[in-house]
Amino acid sequence: MKLIKTNPKLVVYLVGALKNKNIPIVANKLRKVLGKEVEIFSSWYHSSPDADSFNLKCCKERGLDYKETLLEYGSRNSYDFDKKHLTRAHVVVGLMKFGRSGMLELGWSLGKGKKGYILFPSPPERCDIMLNFLDNIFFNFSDLIKQLKKDLKEKKNNPQKQLQKS
Repeated sequence: MKLIKTNPKLVVYLVGALKNKNIPIVANKLRKVLGKEVEIFSSWYHSSPDADSFNLKCCKERGLDYKETLLEYGSRNSYDFDKKHLTRAHVVVGLMKFGRSGMLELGWSLGKGKKGYILFPSPPERCDIMLNFLDNIFFNFSDLIKQLKKDLKEKKNNPQKQLQKS
């Protein structure tokens, strides 16, 4: 018989661009404010800011096309790492600005019933109505913190249950 271990912590996965130098700053601020009851996952950021471009370049040098690059062991390893941690997250927070990969991670998570938010540094100039798929968007850190504290309280009250979508 296999025991299922439940993570008592609220797991928050930060989505962002590898080139976004604010990722570790925001992650550390969140850890400081929310404490040890919340796991802020941002370990994907440990890669090089040019990891994706470098991977493609290396695979091209080996004669692999774009599709083969996606299926190559190193690429699959990175994908599996991210997917594993997205799967165990309760909440996914995108730190703008990020690209297609980040939107796919956020969209996949929303499709799995996880809560999803985006923190913008300022209101965008272009109105993207598809952001309505998200549970909320924020333009300041303190409003995001208030929401994550509500999510933590909900997780504490129902540790076995998935957080309720808005």
